[in-house]
Amino acid sequence: MSTDIEGLTTVNLPEASAVPDTDRKLPATRRILKADGVDMISFTFSPDQVLGDHSAPYPITVQCLNGEVDFSVEGTTLRMEAGMLLHLEEGIPHHVQATPEATEPATILVSLLTGERGGTVNQVVTGGNPVSA
Repeated sequence: MSTDIEGLTTVNLPEASAVPDTDRKLPATRRILKADGVDMISFTFSPDQVLGDHSAPYPITVQCLNGEVDFSVEGTTLRMEAGMLLHLEEGIPHHVQATPEATEPATILVSLLTGERGGTVNQVVTGGNPVSA
């Protein structure tokens, strides 16, 4: 939610995160916040969902909010559990998938560290609904 304090934006992540969609092959996604220097997107993986090989045009951080996912980069797979955070430089191929034994959804928060400066918050999600600011 936006606040009355200049330069401060807050978001309730459990409410704002993507809702699982078991009918899709890809994880559900939702932009959480786009503001100076960052574009934050949640990905919610239902069992068997995979976000195949890709790379990001900016450095990223990936934080596992709940559940577990397998994050693979350069032939190494890291099991990410709730509370785990990683940083990856731009342009490095990687993929993310629900763990093979997953029975419940898992959510990660990806922050693209764009470095772009626009002076305003462009979009924030409140109560599960995107709102332009």
